[in-house]
Amino acid sequence: MAFDAITIDTQLVRTNDFRFENKQLDVLNAIVDSACPLLLTEVVASELADQLSEKIRQLRSQVKSNLEQCDKFGLIPEGQAPDLIEEDAHLSANRYLQKVFNRLGAIPVPNSKADIDQVWELYRKNSPPFGAEKKRNEFPDAIALNALENYAEERDWEILAISGDKDWLSYSGVSDRITVVKGVPEAVRRIAEDQPQVLAPAVANFIRKLATPGEADQMAFLTAGLDRQLVGYYFPAEAESEWGYDAEASIQEVEDIDIIHSFDEASVSILEVEETSLKAVVILPVDVKFEGHFEFFTIDNEGDQFPRGQATAEMSERIKQEVILTFDYNPEKSEISKLTDVDVISPEGYSVITFGYVSPEIEQPEDWDWSEFEERAAKLSEEDEFPF
Repeated sequence: MAFDAITIDTQLVRTNDFRFENKQLDVLNAIVDSACPLLLTEVVASELADQLSEKIRQLRSQVKSNLEQCDKFGLIPEGQAPDLIEEDAHLSANRYLQKVFNRLGAIPVPNSKADIDQVWELYRKNSPPFGAEKKRNEFPDAIALNALENYAEERDWEILAISGDKDWLSYSGVSDRITVVKGVPEAVRRIAEDQPQVLAPAVANFIRKLATPGEADQMAFLTAGLDRQLVGYYFPAEAESEWGYDAEASIQEVEDIDIIHSFDEASVSILEVEETSLKAVVILPVDVKFEGHFEFFTIDNEGDQFPRGQATAEMSERIKQEVILTFDYNPEKSEISKLTDVDVISPEGYSVITFGYVSPEIEQPEDWDWSEFEERAAKLSEEDEFPF
């Protein structure tokens, strides 16, 4: 099933301690960026603000206590203890959450989308999200889910909700528009069935990790694969010279792959997702060494060419190389674990490789005697006139 949007409940953010840099919430960012917009109900937004406010109050109290202890035992220079910002915790919470959800481009779903008659009917019949016990506690969930249901019905959308809450999960069984999964990995797997590009950020993160010391073997595997397939490719070449020439250049060596500074996540395109593997087309910034070979000639008045020697030149240049990378992939965890194959896409589309100034390499015969010319040069400097 293709999903048109995703949504979350309070539990997902709370269990990640409101840290959107944590792995699961970071993947949520990736889903929103590459596949589906995020819907945020008024109920969930309000609950998050209340719970984060309480966390901020506790944190402020803890920090004050720690600063007092540090001051007491002389761990802070006198008069240099930092002042905490004293403002309403709810205001701080709202400002933080607004910043996060604005970055995610979250679409608000107000409580007004809920139909009170529909919610009451669910309550009266003990239908999900209501249960047999503590039914009144489930009204916030019922309002949020009914608002989402009606929002989706108006737009003919299918919504994927991420929640470990048993009441949300039970509602999934009776909803026409909302499918609920327990966590982010399951959400990624479901979305990737129809929108595999959602896995691009995971591939990009794995590639970035190759530049770390702990992944030296995998980086060597990638470099060797590129070197093995790129070395020997020929390209047109040009240079500055007063001679006529025919020229070509070839790749001699892969020197480096600049993943840290120049790799762009946008260059990842998911090609194929299978049960245990994933293939992606990736554009890598690769530093290669080129060698140019030049055959020089002159042309007489009749248009005939006469060879005038050869020359070679070397230069290093960064190219944007397309490759197909294959990875071990666990769809249940939405986890990429290993790079297993490197397949270079033909680099024949590159422009002309430009070298600097070149001229024929004139070889000196082994028995060449320079002494006569050296004597003449010495005499020239003495007489200040040309001796020949």
